[in-house]
Amino acid sequence: MAQDMASNMMGAVPPPYRPIALPQLADLTPLENQKNWSAVVARCDYFLAQRPVELAGQDFQWLDHLALAHFNLENHEAALATVEKLLVLRPRDFGKQFYRATALKNLGRFAAATESLEWLASCADYPRNMLCQLFTSLALNYHILGDYENSLAAVKLAREFFKQYGGDEADLKKREAFCYLHHGDYAKGFEHYEYRHDAVDAQYFNAMPHHRPEKIWHGEAMQDKTLLITMEQGLGDMVMMARFLPLIAKRAKKIIVECYQELHRLLLNSPLIAGVANIEIVLFTNQPRLFDAWTKVMSLPYHLGINQDNVPNILPYLQPPPGEVALPASDKKYKIGLVWQSGVKGLDKANRSMNVADMAAIIAVENCQFFSFQYDSDSNKIKNEIAATGFADKIIDTAPMIKDLADTAMLMEKMDVIITVDTVAAHLAGALNRPVWVILPFETSWKWHRHVKANWYPNCMTLFRQTTAAQWQTPVLRVASCLQQIVAQKNATADDFIHVEKTLPRVATTPQFSPPDMLTQSKNTMNAKNYWPAAIYMKKALADKTITPAMRKLMLLNARNAWRAVYEFDRAISTNEQLLRLHEKTPDQTPAELVEAELSQCQLLQNTWRVAPAMKHLANAQKILDGDAALKKQQDIQWQKQAMFGYLRQGDYKKAWQYYEYRHGGIVQYDALKYLPHHIPEKKLQKQEDIKNKTILVAMEQGYGDIIQFARFVPQLARRCQAVVVESYEPLYPLFKQVLEKDNVKVILWERETPSFDHWLLICSLPYFLDSDEKTLRTASANPYFQLPAAFKKTIPQKRKKIGINWFSSLIGKDHETKSMKLEHLLPLFKMPDVDFFSLQRDGTDKIRSLGLQGLLVDLSPMINNFLDTAAWLSAMDMVITIDTAPAHLAGALGLNTKLLLHKNCDWRWGSAGNKCWWYENNMTIYRQPTDNDWAGAVELLMQDITSSKN
Repeated sequence: MAQDMASNMMGAVPPPYRPIALPQLADLTPLENQKNWSAVVARCDYFLAQRPVELAGQDFQWLDHLALAHFNLENHEAALATVEKLLVLRPRDFGKQFYRATALKNLGRFAAATESLEWLASCADYPRNMLCQLFTSLALNYHILGDYENSLAAVKLAREFFKQYGGDEADLKKREAFCYLHHGDYAKGFEHYEYRHDAVDAQYFNAMPHHRPEKIWHGEAMQDKTLLITMEQGLGDMVMMARFLPLIAKRAKKIIVECYQELHRLLLNSPLIAGVANIEIVLFTNQPRLFDAWTKVMSLPYHLGINQDNVPNILPYLQPPPGEVALPASDKKYKIGLVWQSGVKGLDKANRSMNVADMAAIIAVENCQFFSFQYDSDSNKIKNEIAATGFADKIIDTAPMIKDLADTAMLMEKMDVIITVDTVAAHLAGALNRPVWVILPFETSWKWHRHVKANWYPNCMTLFRQTTAAQWQTPVLRVASCLQQIVAQKNATADDFIHVEKTLPRVATTPQFSPPDMLTQSKNTMNAKNYWPAAIYMKKALADKTITPAMRKLMLLNARNAWRAVYEFDRAISTNEQLLRLHEKTPDQTPAELVEAELSQCQLLQNTWRVAPAMKHLANAQKILDGDAALKKQQDIQWQKQAMFGYLRQGDYKKAWQYYEYRHGGIVQYDALKYLPHHIPEKKLQKQEDIKNKTILVAMEQGYGDIIQFARFVPQLARRCQAVVVESYEPLYPLFKQVLEKDNVKVILWERETPSFDHWLLICSLPYFLDSDEKTLRTASANPYFQLPAAFKKTIPQKRKKIGINWFSSLIGKDHETKSMKLEHLLPLFKMPDVDFFSLQRDGTDKIRSLGLQGLLVDLSPMINNFLDTAAWLSAMDMVITIDTAPAHLAGALGLNTKLLLHKNCDWRWGSAGNKCWWYENNMTIYRQPTDNDWAGAVELLMQDITSSKN
């Protein structure tokens, strides 16, 4: 229906001619369903490179699909670059900000990822239903950085948010488990780890038909029953968990262990089951089995009540089967086994794996014969990789000698040390109690904790860690150094390879920054207008109790400015309070520093409508300025500005207009003032000037809403002088010609004409020269001050109620974000019966289409070219619902039934409370956010009012 109405009003519009057929968004759906992500990237790249100007508004949607494709292809640099392009278009898109943090983490930039998540956590308007996911991710990032206390705190908050707002509980349970396991609290960790039975993840557990949910073991007595233990996750996990088999065998009459093929022969010959008659090792297949209950192998520690004090570490608990394996002859004294790539898939593989070339420093150690224990299904791949790096004469490939892990174990027994990444080779060497050095990534599995020795293989394993993500050089050089020291000895033994940690220097695994570095980082990010990270840097740095008062002062100043820049006023106020207290205690503080801090506190308090305490800080600043003439000259403009806003918020308009003239005080950088060459200082109107026989020029300033609001005073000025000339911005010009130009008022185009006049003034200075106060303002607000000629009013023939809406501001930057809402917030309105809705929102077409609202919301924006068009369509409405933007003032000026949805920390003109304002008292009703950024709450109040009044 809405589309038909729009067509009737507009007429048919032919599609633009395109000489080259562009892909359509709909083309991406089947490709994404097929997971053909490379094709999605190709189509998105082509569209974005070729799209004509009129389709530029579709960039966000195409970039969104492109980012998703890069994520799925694990092109993390490309994913990050694409997401950052999306954020240029929509900086407050929290979903994309979250994806950005994810991309940073995937690239190993953990500190940056954590700061991004901390920023999101500090946003009061972050969607409540996403808080569980956010704090779950924060917990992950904290434990990667080794900050286990904050990791636990974050996951506990995630649990609270889940209770209140919901979320992905399986992901939360997983993170809870790993937080406790990383922390070393095995009892709680393995208890939470049982989440795996609630949501089976095929990536880690391929259930067989006989693994029926109703037969899962929950720890009940099994003395007369058969318990099936089944495989999950990787071979390394199975090797690690195998130590528990003799203990669990005591709990049941019979134990059946389903085993991967690679591990089957090794377990059959293991001392673990020697003499244990009730354990049967079988292959992991879909063959039906007779059993009473089953459990997963990673659940064994939970059922056995394992904690950090009772982990069974009797080593070795595996041994190779009987037999001998012959190694090629070598004149080198020491035999070193090497594994450089993990067998896992996806991001974990990239995280845990290096190339053989990365081990060059190790391979260069003399008197060592190296053996590759690297496995690949392609028998030639490893051999070719070794040859390609020039190591063919240094590394012997054992792959032709290995059929399974039993063969690997036989070969490992002949090594002096095994040097490996985090893969099954590490666990196997540990279970065999062979000297093993494990080179770990910065982001490690919970089982390695943050120690040099591994809790699970304490007698034989030493851990070497990355100190920077994705950078193998540091741990490899440390391994090479240790190997060099040992082989240089005349009679090095296995003990030297096992107790190698004695030679290791203590290296911090989490990067630390000095306070000056943190301040520099904060300033750099501030200069780049990246204020949230700047604030986070200062938050962390200020926790250091050892910094000097001078350094703390600089940090507090930087932190306050960062919080203020992102409209986190409460944080900024708290920070500035600390700064004021520090100024009082610091003997070298200057009057200028105190005035700056007092005026800043005044401004911050006013932003949150705490006017009384704000005025006290204004008075404090005045006392200092009154005693210092030079400083008063320097700071007087800023003082007047804060005085103006203070009196405006108090409703003392006569004083406020007086101080509002600060705008002429030389603030050239004040963006809202746009002087023209003929606005010469000597012609500026003075307060007591006799203007009865003079022509007064009214000049434009600030935004369209301000101009419409203050245009009410033009007729009053016209009654006091001979003539008025109003310079008008182009979008306002047709409207002002109809509603202002009459008798002795003329409207001209800004910058197009140079008029003759005696004096000029800025439009927002009109109430000052007219001595307007609260009383005169209330009287003037009794009636509309714009009368649109009937010829320009639009009519819509439908008999149903007609409601026009605006939902975002055209302002740039933070004001746009705080004043604007999402169209999604207004969705409850569209359920109202017998109502037609009309969008008066410029540039709202794409949003209407993306939400599929074309049938519910008539898009009038193609028919609006200026404010006269807006006024014409507004006049056709029975009601206007808008946020604080220019159409709100226009609807108020026309005397239309206006519903204003307002941010909690709103502009001075709307007051701090109540549902009426002095400017449009008889026709405008205000609906304020109950709490910061709670647009849903404001809409709910509006709906209740409309429903109850049937208005």
